[in-house]
Amino acid sequence: MKFKKHIPNAISVLRLATCFSLLGITQISDRFIMKLTFTVVFCFVGLTDVLDGWIARKFHLQSELGAKLDNIADTCVFCVGFISMMFLLKLKFYPSFAHCMIPLGIATALKVFSFALTKVRFGQWNSMHTYLNKTLGTVISLCIPYCIWMDKIDYKAAIAISAFIAVTVAEDTFILLTSETYNANHKGILFEKRGK
Repeated sequence: MKFKKHIPNAISVLRLATCFSLLGITQISDRFIMKLTFTVVFCFVGLTDVLDGWIARKFHLQSELGAKLDNIADTCVFCVGFISMMFLLKLKFYPSFAHCMIPLGIATALKVFSFALTKVRFGQWNSMHTYLNKTLGTVISLCIPYCIWMDKIDYKAAIAISAFIAVTVAEDTFILLTSETYNANHKGILFEKRGK
């Protein structure tokens, strides 16, 4: 069937559209209902991220457009989730806003650097789907609902996530600088030969 090749991309678009509903969910007045609804929708968004990649690999439907859509959707989910968590839910920061935001700000700058390096080296804004990056996405997907249910952001968790991001950026940088061609589906330096 001709439409089969579009299924992974359609799921990515669905994830992109659904993630923006999180901003509306934060306006639900009953805090318990809001948290529950936010968590269910956020988990659904995370499930679609796993599903589109699995379908694409299982049925050999990977494409350059699919990789870009996936990256756009992932970036939007992270940004919307982060904005919802920080500014709309008014969570407490321990011990202070600066203690939590400085490491996360540095980590965000490192990720931007990784995107920029990809653009400089291979002429495209993209991010590789290494195992480390996938693991990072899973960790962040678990941390956001956790922070919402706990009504706080802890600086130790912020530092740990930022350190994890730094490791993923270091791996991405190594791969980007030592590869002759760009492969968005590179598994990581421990799983594939350089340049593959």
